[in-house]
Amino acid sequence: ETSNAVHKISFADESLPIPLLLLGVLLAAAAAKSTDERNARIVCCFSNWAVFRPGVGSCGIGDIPANLCSHIQVLIIDPELDVKQNGFRNFTQLRKKHPQLKLQIAAGPKVVKNTDRDGAYADKDRFLYFVQELRTAFERKGAGWEITMAVPVAKFRLQEGYHVPELCELLDSVHAVTYDLRGNWAGFADVHSPLYACKHDQCAYEKLHVRDGLLLWKEMICPANKLVVGVPDLYFKPL
Repeated sequence: ETSNAVHKISFADESLPIPLLLLGVLLAAAAAKSTDERNARIVCCFSNWAVFRPGVGSCGIGDIPANLCSHIQVLIIDPELDVKQNGFRNFTQLRKKHPQLKLQIAAGPKVVKNTDRDGAYADKDRFLYFVQELRTAFERKGAGWEITMAVPVAKFRLQEGYHVPELCELLDSVHAVTYDLRGNWAGFADVHSPLYACKHDQCAYEKLHVRDGLLLWKEMICPANKLVVGVPDLYFKPL
């Protein structure tokens, strides 16, 4: 079982306790491990297409610094890499060296259907029923399996696609997608994952940043100790 110990990140005049979600293989996890809160939830998300990066950028399961993570989540399932080339077997082997490590596999829209093109659930009632049935099945199995979910931080997405209080009660942790909040679709250059609002933010962008995104989930009755903030470690090829 994971501990409820969390890292505290101060947002202006409020302190919101939130564990850290690490996207990719983050050396920043070392800093978290140097604190007294060594049992915090630190989720390292691994994309198996990283093996196709050229040169030193190539990264496989064996390169994951598992000692820095409490959880490791594989984002995409690839039949060739994960089945034929023993990717799943190599993934589960990490538990031999790190027995306390929890391993997870992400299921996207192709598995959980009934999503719109932006990933929000078109029928939030049916999605809630799905999570309820999944929780019942996991508890019946009695293997200590966890259910987590990556979620948006835009208010209209939450209102249209999620029964927030009910889902947060069912889930072990809620991974806030607090990255890629700005992009080429915005029509202007900006920080893609701002912590706070900027003076030039207008309309929906005034609340679309890490601080208000997490506070929104908290205000919609999701326990703060279940919220996991996404920390981006991304590289985009210059145009």
